[in-house]
Amino acid sequence: MDKNLTEKGKKSRRRVNTSNNKDTVKKESSSADIKDDLANLRFDDLSLESIKRFTQVAGVPLLAGLRSATGAIAGSVMGDREERKDANDLKNADTLFAVLGNLRGGAAKLGQALSVFEPALPQQLIGPYRSALTKLQEQLPSLPFSALKSSLMGIPDDLKIDPKPVAAASLGQVHKGVWSDGRAVAVKIQYPGIAKMVRADALQLRFLGPVLEAVFPGSKAMNVVDEHVRHLQRELDYEAEARNQRRFAKAWARSLDIYIPEVIWVSPTVIVTQWSDAIALRKVIASKPGSKYDDLRDRAGELLLKFTLSNPERLGLVHGDPHPGNFRISADGSQLVVLDFGAVGEDDGFTELFALAALAIHYNDENEIASAHERWFRKGWLDSSVDIKIFKELLNTNTNPLASSKFRFSRDWMNSQASRWWSPQAGMEAASQVRMPAAALLEHRALTGTLALLCQLGAEVPLRKMLKNVINQA
Repeated sequence: MDKNLTEKGKKSRRRVNTSNNKDTVKKESSSADIKDDLANLRFDDLSLESIKRFTQVAGVPLLAGLRSATGAIAGSVMGDREERKDANDLKNADTLFAVLGNLRGGAAKLGQALSVFEPALPQQLIGPYRSALTKLQEQLPSLPFSALKSSLMGIPDDLKIDPKPVAAASLGQVHKGVWSDGRAVAVKIQYPGIAKMVRADALQLRFLGPVLEAVFPGSKAMNVVDEHVRHLQRELDYEAEARNQRRFAKAWARSLDIYIPEVIWVSPTVIVTQWSDAIALRKVIASKPGSKYDDLRDRAGELLLKFTLSNPERLGLVHGDPHPGNFRISADGSQLVVLDFGAVGEDDGFTELFALAALAIHYNDENEIASAHERWFRKGWLDSSVDIKIFKELLNTNTNPLASSKFRFSRDWMNSQASRWWSPQAGMEAASQVRMPAAALLEHRALTGTLALLCQLGAEVPLRKMLKNVINQA
């Protein structure tokens, strides 16, 4: 293994061991805490709209259960049980994502988070799922400007807002505006009453767990839902989001290729930021081969990876919402624009320890592998049954993206990796061996979500070099 890499890893471990704050298990809100919070939610203060939403969400597992039962009975009689199961899986997915896509609030936000991982769907299901999943990355139905009146109370009189929205998301929508000094601005407006909807969704989304685990076998869907609900409450706090955005903007102020728009004004329900005319990442992803966006794929992918890998060391924070709608790329590829800082959390060391483990396994450096295994175990991320051999198997890949100076990510690659985990047996084994605490889940989501975006882009990036940079910076 590279001598400099080894020395950097040792220096990093010495610093971590003396500081006591990187390799100890943080006391964050556990899954049990979240379940207790959900248990305290009551229906007596929910609106009729919330009850309607509950009916829609709760209907998904009921329909899935009915299809499973009738399919099993009919399949036993007709001898086509597996074919009927596959057909029911498709119907369940259609129902699931249709409900998530048509609801604002926590349900739609969860759907958008899942849609990033579309490239990893099992091959036999990817075609029918792709259309429904992609819709969740597109604009959700917007509200009329007049319906946003209560959220706009207190905005500056000289802020001019175009009534036509430019984007609609799960918790709010964006309008273009003009600030008092003539600058073009983006005005992000929270949907009136969305906080109450999200509170209701915290309870409702738990009904989707069984269906999510059927769509994504071995995914520990209930843990994903619990973590999702925990961060949803934070995303409603626009003033906290503005503080996050200003921290990121300050940390990246001297960068020539990462740009964070300035926060100009904020209230509990409105954020006004500098406008960006850069190209939406989803346009690059959706473009056909040979289009004018081809040259932007690799550049966007490299800058996305740079942003995600650098944040923990640069400012001790993680941007945990790697969704196509949150990134733009300049027409000449010189700059990545990052938007939406609602899902931000503290660094828990996952990025650095992942880089150390991946490089150690790539170079087959037994000392570094043992060191990485010991640090993962000390963090509480591994079950006591996971020895070094199993640890290597858990992190190994069939095709090593570190084998060459650059690696081209693709939907096929992600699908091949996911298939190792998403068979029921492999999924349950992995779920019992790796137990990521709440403190590390957002950082894990940031990294895996970024890799999923690279697969959607089909980007070729110098992954090995960039992982080395993580260790060199640590």
